[in-house]
Parts: sequence; C-alpha cells; structure tokens
Amino acid sequence: MRSLPIVVSVLALSVGAALPGCKTDSSTGTYNTVTGNLNNTIEADLNRTFEATRAAVRDIGFRETKANKDALQAVVLAKDATDSTIEINLKKLSDRATEVTIDQTVMMGNESKARLLFDKIREHAGAPMR
Repeated sequence: MRSLPIVVSVLALSVGAALPGCKTDSSTGTYNTVTGNLNNTIEADLNRTFEATRAAVRDIGFRETKANKDALQAVVLAKDATDSTIEINLKKLSDRATEVTIDQTVMMGNESKARLLFDKIREHAGAPMR
C-alpha cells in the first residue's frame, strides 16, 4: 500500500492535473513549469496546423531541424539561438481540431517563449482565440 501515493502522483502528473507547477491560461493553454511543456488545442486541421507551425518557427527565427507528418500526428523540431531544442508535437483530434504540445528542454523551458510560439502558430493557422 505504500506505493499507492506514488502511483496516484505519477498518474496525476501524466494527465496534467492542476498541481503545483502547472499554470493555465485559457487563451494559450496549460504550461507545466516542471517539464517546460505547453499544451493547448487549435481549431484547425492537422495539415493547416503543421504548416502554421513551420511558418511560426521561421517567424521567430528558430532553425527547423526536422518536420514529419502523417495522417494522425506531426512533429517539428527546432533550435533557438542558444542551440536549445524545441519539439512541437501535433495530434489530430478531429477534422477541425489539433492538439499542440510545445516541449522544451527540461529545466530550460521558458514559458514566455512557449506562449509566443503558440500564439504565432495560432495566428498562422487563422484559428480563433479561445
């Protein structure tokens, strides 16, 4: 029974429960200060969100190092000026919605950088602000 609190804690962290370290802003999603991840949904299909992500990466001045997509998901990897890696994962939720996760290097994540990138993606996708 001693392992039950650990299991509950791990489960809560994996589903992004409102725990210390997680900050939510309805317009730009949930930012986890522990992992440096920002999660939100864009009201646009996967193809449009993928192209919007690539355009946003260029706009901000990041260097795209990888961009792959299939019918259900996509990933864009980029490097910033300090050569830190930013991984943007896209997951098709429906024909009109895509989940966006901006994953920065653990302990090096920057909330304002993640939110700026998300706003640029949404802008390029032509998606409404929630």
